[in-house]
Amino acid sequence: METQRNTGDRWLLVTASVIVVVAGLRQAGQLVLPFLTAGILAVASFPVMAWLQHRQVPTSLAVLIIVAIAGGLVSVLGLGVGRSINEFAQVVPEYQARFQELANEISGWADGVGLSASDWTPLDYVNPETIVNLIVTVQGVRRFGRSDATG
Repeated sequence: METQRNTGDRWLLVTASVIVVVAGLRQAGQLVLPFLTAGILAVASFPVMAWLQHRQVPTSLAVLIIVAIAGGLVSVLGLGVGRSINEFAQVVPEYQARFQELANEISGWADGVGLSASDWTPLDYVNPETIVNLIVTVQGVRRFGRSDATG
């Protein structure tokens, strides 16, 4: 009986600890993320740095080369994500129309089986266009380092 209690206590302690750590990381995300990104970039660029130094490239020039390569890779990834978001933003009206069709079909089916669903529509609760605008705004703010979406 005592081992079951210890197991339960341990499980409760581990669960509470995980919840506290996850909540702390979520709250400190804007502070922790740049450090984690810098650490990952440093670890990933170390072999290139060692190879350049082995080839007798001065350290300061090797660092500049690595920073230029990392900046180029991040820019290419940012352009790819930005292009995908823009393409998605262009097709949102089609998705919205299809979503409305499906909602109407479901509403018709619900009315057919005796459920009253005519009072609401899913688009009252979910507006895909607003979500895409939010994503595009956040992506633009991150890309250009602005503190607001207007400029």
